[in-house]
Amino acid sequence: MVKKIHTLTLFLVLLVMITSSYSVSASPENGGAYLTTVQGEVIVTRAGGIKSIPAFTNMKLYQGDRLITGDNGSATIKVSQPESERYVGQNSNAVISNLKQSASGSRFSIKLWAGSMWSSVSGLKESDEDYVETPGSKLHVRGTNFNVTVQSDGTLSMFVASGLVAVSSTDQPSSSVPFLVAPTQQIRLNPAALPDNVENALAVVDVAKTVGQVDPFILKAMIASSPSIIEENKNLEIQLKDSLDKKIQPVLQRDGIQSDLSIKNQENLVTYLENINRLMSNIAFESVRQDKINLNEMNAILMTTNQQINDPDRKIHLQNIGPLHPLGGLDPAAAQDKEKAQSHLETFQKDAEKKQLLLLSDFKARLGLSLQQILDNKRILDLANKSILEQLQSHVEMLYTAQLSPEELTIFKKNKQLLKIDNSGSASEQVVTTPNLPSSPSSPSTPQVTLEQIKTAQGFDLSIRLKNFTDSNAIYGTEFHFISDNAIEVISPEDRFLNNSFFAPVNSVDIVKTYLGTVGNSSLTKKETIYAATQFGSASNTAISDGILATIPFSVSGNGTFKLFYVKIVDSTGKTILELNEPHAGLPTALTFTK
Repeated sequence: MVKKIHTLTLFLVLLVMITSSYSVSASPENGGAYLTTVQGEVIVTRAGGIKSIPAFTNMKLYQGDRLITGDNGSATIKVSQPESERYVGQNSNAVISNLKQSASGSRFSIKLWAGSMWSSVSGLKESDEDYVETPGSKLHVRGTNFNVTVQSDGTLSMFVASGLVAVSSTDQPSSSVPFLVAPTQQIRLNPAALPDNVENALAVVDVAKTVGQVDPFILKAMIASSPSIIEENKNLEIQLKDSLDKKIQPVLQRDGIQSDLSIKNQENLVTYLENINRLMSNIAFESVRQDKINLNEMNAILMTTNQQINDPDRKIHLQNIGPLHPLGGLDPAAAQDKEKAQSHLETFQKDAEKKQLLLLSDFKARLGLSLQQILDNKRILDLANKSILEQLQSHVEMLYTAQLSPEELTIFKKNKQLLKIDNSGSASEQVVTTPNLPSSPSSPSTPQVTLEQIKTAQGFDLSIRLKNFTDSNAIYGTEFHFISDNAIEVISPEDRFLNNSFFAPVNSVDIVKTYLGTVGNSSLTKKETIYAATQFGSASNTAISDGILATIPFSVSGNGTFKLFYVKIVDSTGKTILELNEPHAGLPTALTFTK
């Protein structure tokens, strides 16, 4: 072991998601809200409680309940009055903030703190109220299909496929006057960077960006809603055409709130109707192009969906689709102000991202300082542990020699003496070892660590491969210690080397440290490289059946060997999943490198 260097302690904090996909045969109670589908990691925290429970199909939901989905989690909430279905995607956090049902009128509202949700609302009576709330905004719904996404920086993205949504800001009184979002329109707002005129945040939906923000579960829900979207938009088309036929400029309004939809002539109408009729085909096409849904699955979805669409000109298809007109239904005179509002939001988001990177960099720097303090303290502990190790070795030796015959005991003592002489540096070249105690072979499902070395122009890339870290062995933090000759250096140690497929950059961090020291009583200087990685915040344990955790690039200035001699892998509770020390057989063999 290199002096002054030892185990890095990982500090872990996590809300643990529980995987569940139960199927309960009992029917839910009449009325109210309940879950009709549950996939992957989904938990519910009851109103006023702190204990999270696994969600299951037909689970009844109440006012104040919180629903959280994990990396692969999703759920569908069905509300009987007012009638609606809410499709909640992965990494979402939603609270049922209002659920009151009565003969005089029903109220339902859900607050989406993070993630994505597709809403399909129908059957609202005039006395019913339906709201979707997000941090800083309130969306008043009536007979509508629309999607809401709240990004990690608080940015709200919402687009309407059919119906109308009234939007108002809850953060700034000057922006609290509601305005309508019409079909094919979207709004993108951040409560910390609202434009002077909030309506300038309106634009024609950016299909590519919208599809990129949501997961396949949401996209499939959108496409499955196409028949109802088309029927609702047919009524809008009739209304718009009727107004123009009467030489009246169409105006969309509800409850005294007016939309900024601008259709002044027949040409404007044709352009807007083309956007309405192309919307769902563009979403389906973009879902395949971005590989959110594979082509075969999409064709199967469209076959089922199109059977419910009677008009052949309105069926959803993937070929010969025109893009949406960027000004369809918008007043060209306001286009410049809308572009400025979007540019302002993008600048704010870039600045926020830079600040997040600086905070992450500061976190890594503080982690480095903590690491050195831990290592210094560990050095003191190592001295105490050394005597314990010697006692353990003496105990094992006593048990072993008790089994030997007098002749075997004499040979053992002689060999031990020769081994001591050899280790002290005498001229003896004889190496005698005692028999190895039997050990059981590893099971095929035992967690394993292997190393892969790929030569590069500067030296080599070292990949850490993990196998069988699944189910109860899913990981949260890892630590690896390597010992090597001095002729190598980590290239750009301040960079991130983690595989983003397993550890998302937004809630994970890794660090590389190198130290020089000596091994045992040797005067030769060796280099110890420590690589540690951990998740934090709301991240859950990561399952890796067989994959590369991280790849570290090294430059080489000479020849030598490179050996992994200590491994520690833990879960979110701090429980050790795997810990390997030399000379454990589970450690990979040493690698060589040459200039």
